[in-house]
Amino acid sequence: MSREIVLLRVGVLHVILVMGLASVLAVAGRRIDGALVGGAAMAASLFLLWAMARSVVAAGRRALVGLLGIAKISMYLGLAGAALSGKLAVDGAGFAAGVACFLLATVAVTLFEARLASS
Repeated sequence: MSREIVLLRVGVLHVILVMGLASVLAVAGRRIDGALVGGAAMAASLFLLWAMARSVVAAGRRALVGLLGIAKISMYLGLAGAALSGKLAVDGAGFAAGVACFLLATVAVTLFEARLASS
C-alpha cells in the first residue's frame, strides 16, 4: 500500500473523529473550541510533516524543507504564545481530546493496514 494512501486515510479519519467529537461536545452543551483547535493543530502538523518528507525526496527542494520546518515551529510557538498571553482561551480537556483524535486515527489505520497485509 502506498504511503500516500496511508497518510490520506489517517488524515480523513482524523477529521471525521474531530468532527464527531465536536458534535458530541456540542450536543452535551460543552465548549467545542478546544477540540477544534487541538484537531486543527494536529492536522496542520501532519500536513507540514508530509510536505517536508515529499520535499526531502524531490530534487532541488531543500530550501522548501527549511521553510516548512520554520512554518511548523512558528505555528507551535504562535499557538503557545497565544495560549499563554490569554488571547486564545480554549478548553484544555477539549484540546487534549482533539489531539488524541489524531493518535486514535493513526492507531486505527495502522491496525487496518496490518490486517490487510496479513490477509
